Amino acid sequence: PLPVLVEAFESVRRRWKQQRDYPYACEQLKAIRQDLTVQHLTHASPRARFATQVYEAHARLALDHGDEGEFAQCQSQLVPL
Repeated sequence: PLPVLVEAFESVRRRWKQQRDYPYACEQLKAIRQDLTVQHLTHASPRARFATQVYEAHARLALDHGDEGEFAQCQSQLVPL
């Protein structure tokens, strides 16, 4: 459910601020993105806003770490959102 994903996203962000562990953050954000897709939470208005936040955060982290593959995946999903 959306509230669980929101809490997971906030948890990843908190841990990122404390530990700057890119592999962990990347894997967790990928899992959240996958859940958003599987649960069809990328289309309705408030849900799409949350999905956009997740994809933008992941894209920024990927770009900052030179992870072009993850950045491209996030970018390709941001266009339809």
